[in-house]
Amino acid sequence: MIGGMTSETFRSPRLGIAVFLTIAAAAAISPGYEKIEDVPKNFKMPAPLPLKESVASIEVSPGLRVELIAAEPLVMDPIAIDWGPDGRLWVVEMADYPLGIDGKGTPGGRVRFLEDRDGDGKYESSTLFLDGLNYPTGVKAWHDGVLVVAAPEILFAKDTDGDGRADVREVLYRGFREGNQQHRVNGLVWSLDGWLYLANGDSAGTVESVKTGEKAELGAFDLKIRPETGEMALVTGRTQFGRARDDFDNWFGCSNSRPLFTFALDRDALRRNPHAVYPPATLQTADDAFAPPIFPVGVKAHRFNDPFAESRFTSACGLTIHRDPRLGAAFAGNAIVCEPVHNLVHREILGRHGATFRSHRAPDEADREFLRSTDQWFRPVSARTGPDGAIWIVDMHRYVIEHPEWIPETWQKVLDLRAGEDRGRVYRIVSDACAASAVPERLDTLDDAALAARLDSPNGWTRDMAQQLLLWRGAAPQNVWTQQGLVGDSTLLGRVHRLHLFGKGRVPDAILESVLADPAPELRAQGIRLAGPGQAAQAIARLASDADPAVRFQAALALGDTDDPAAGEALATLALADSEDPTMLAAAMSSALPHLEPLAKAVAAAPAAKRKPLLPCLFETAIGAGDGKALATLLADAGRPPTERFETFAAFLQVLDRRKLSLDAFRAKFSGLTAILDGTRDLTDRATALVGDAKAPEADRLAAVSLLGRRGAGIEADRATLLALLRPETGPGLQRAALNRLLDLNALPEVLAAWPSLTPGPRSTLIDRCLSEPNLAIPLLDAIDRKSIAVREIDSASRDRLLRYPNGNIRTRARELLAGAVNPDREAAIRQFEPALSLEGDAAKGREVFQLTCAVCHRLDGIGQDLGADLAALADKSGPSLLAAILDPNRAVEEKFVLYAVTLRGGETLAGLVAEESGDSLTLRLLDGTERRLLRGEIAGIESTGRSAMPEGLEAALDPAKLADLIAFLRSAR
Repeated sequence: MIGGMTSETFRSPRLGIAVFLTIAAAAAISPGYEKIEDVPKNFKMPAPLPLKESVASIEVSPGLRVELIAAEPLVMDPIAIDWGPDGRLWVVEMADYPLGIDGKGTPGGRVRFLEDRDGDGKYESSTLFLDGLNYPTGVKAWHDGVLVVAAPEILFAKDTDGDGRADVREVLYRGFREGNQQHRVNGLVWSLDGWLYLANGDSAGTVESVKTGEKAELGAFDLKIRPETGEMALVTGRTQFGRARDDFDNWFGCSNSRPLFTFALDRDALRRNPHAVYPPATLQTADDAFAPPIFPVGVKAHRFNDPFAESRFTSACGLTIHRDPRLGAAFAGNAIVCEPVHNLVHREILGRHGATFRSHRAPDEADREFLRSTDQWFRPVSARTGPDGAIWIVDMHRYVIEHPEWIPETWQKVLDLRAGEDRGRVYRIVSDACAASAVPERLDTLDDAALAARLDSPNGWTRDMAQQLLLWRGAAPQNVWTQQGLVGDSTLLGRVHRLHLFGKGRVPDAILESVLADPAPELRAQGIRLAGPGQAAQAIARLASDADPAVRFQAALALGDTDDPAAGEALATLALADSEDPTMLAAAMSSALPHLEPLAKAVAAAPAAKRKPLLPCLFETAIGAGDGKALATLLADAGRPPTERFETFAAFLQVLDRRKLSLDAFRAKFSGLTAILDGTRDLTDRATALVGDAKAPEADRLAAVSLLGRRGAGIEADRATLLALLRPETGPGLQRAALNRLLDLNALPEVLAAWPSLTPGPRSTLIDRCLSEPNLAIPLLDAIDRKSIAVREIDSASRDRLLRYPNGNIRTRARELLAGAVNPDREAAIRQFEPALSLEGDAAKGREVFQLTCAVCHRLDGIGQDLGADLAALADKSGPSLLAAILDPNRAVEEKFVLYAVTLRGGETLAGLVAEESGDSLTLRLLDGTERRLLRGEIAGIESTGRSAMPEGLEAALDPAKLADLIAFLRSAR
């Protein structure tokens, strides 16, 4: 991976509310190849536009208009807002950004509230409520005060003497890590379930509830809290800035180059089956999910450490799902996400897609944006649906928002890092046809009956606040439900909120049964969510065959909370019907433990196409749970065609291999299955013939490979069959499978002898496998020592792993063999190759260099792996920028590209990027581009190397001419 190039490929850490932003847009690198650190002559920061000109510079979709709600001095440095039930607008201000209010680290963040004191429907009064906060990132009106997020704490503050200033401050939660200000915990979003949800921010921490003393390691998860009780719980996902939900409690996030993703699988549900290895719980919603193109109108951005994407997402933050139809039906339910680097706000049309969601750009915004500005100081960092049905936008209005950590000292000398500290704006986007008062109705003065009526409001904030007030007052949910729950004028969303007033497991049976039979699938799904363990089991079992996939998905999750036989049969029917949907299948497998026998019976009898995705899942669960009866049912398939028997037994063996469990060990553990296993011996004979049949489907040959070498008498013949696959005419997937099986059969010397004929993909797999175990790493070093493998043929990432190998003897020998391959002085390496910048590169030759040098991590122009950054999206393709990124990859490393070392309990060591964490599993993206999903119980230790997955030392395989060719190719590719 070309380090520091942060076009997104998977996880998103370092950029968010205080984004990787324009520092000097006018200072674009010229063809003269100035260094990144060089400040152009006569550089001068542009002055901010006058207020009216700045507002006038904003363009928005036709039929809508921008209204200024507040500007300095009413608000300064705003980053988040919330409305109280009394109509106040609460604003959190990160006034101490970036180095403290005094430039020396002194906290100076503020919370203030705006009021309409003269009743004209406009906010004209601003009161400073709280100051001296440490880079605050969130605010929520709460009971008679506010909750404030300011790492390392979440605190509650209130005014008890009526002077408008907080005189009570109570810390409720603490321990959030104080990372870079762009990466701190944030949020406080109300959920239908009565919890408040927070975005991780990417800094994590060991969080402690002050009230309960409970601690939780935040890690790669977001968090939900109940401030009244001190409860807290980890939830699926790691959002940077802006976790948001829709009307039905489906959650979404954004992060840097990923403008929108959804959290498809609930962490607690997945933990019920610790034996399953689940697919990613976080899913992208758009086809063009990473750094999708955008259409700014302002001056293009420039970066100093990382070549960023020009006219592509790089700073997605402040997400909201618009929860009001009054802007027009076309905008209801849309995802609205801020992109401050490019001075714009983007809109995605969001819709159901099976059990999850898909999104796409609005057709009438094919070449423009929902909102954009030519003002370089316009920095939208947060969007909200207002009580008035408008979309509200928070503009921090700074010129330099980039943290000094990422700005070269030469630039810091000429920049005013706090320019704009006395500025800030809040806008709302309203319809030309209709615009309600900006100041909401006071809900705190309404009685319970009037609040219950507000649950039918078309506005999401109004419904949420009415629900909160009813819960805080202890209103009887039965009364609220009876009052308007089923009358003709009660809305679907009103019934959803009324239902959630009961809480999970507390909905009366009669009401729940009626809800589960309701014509609206959205309400049926909510009813399943709220059912207690075993409650309405028969009705939920029937809903496993519902026509609506969202209802089936909730049923799949709920069926694991009961051992009712009907639930097991229903779960099996659902799993087979939806076996090709990974998310639905994961939900079903999370419920599998109480129902393994009916699941195994149904899968054993199912058609091949339906059963294939279920086989690995069920073998994993049955072996992990020690359920010999279910295993016998799955393995007893003697009456099936040979190809299907291969499929079954291959899936079984692959699970054994993943668990490092030999067939002999399995026989000893499950002695009752000996006869069934003996009945599979004929498959190995057939497998040999199938593997060698070049005309057979590759999927069948892959399945057959896993069967070879399992019989004592034929191991040598099987080795020969597998070795014959290590030829260029064999596809890379089949080569990799053969190579791994050969290493399982202790055939490393023969595989190393085939090195000259291996293509880059299988070579990468071989090296990665060798480095996973000391007993394999030693023969690899022997081959390097005797020059059978040249040092230059070992990719730089693998060289780096060898030089840092956990085993001291291997590490010492690697340093002897690889001495001189890497120059520790990166600046000297860059200077050595600066002559390449004056050479005329050949893009065609550069393509070959890329294939040999970079393709192990990057994919460009149809070549390589999707492990590293999307190089086609790079904006800054100047020579010096690319030179620094190639030769000094650890100058600035995003967390998503940091290499992790994972040690398994069996002694195997892996290196890769943490692609996903969900439930009790972790997905590691290995350096050959493949992914490996690990159960946490398999992991003995995991440690960040703190370094890029692309290590230093690429120059060992280059000379100035080759580097010039590579740069030419990087510039030319699309």
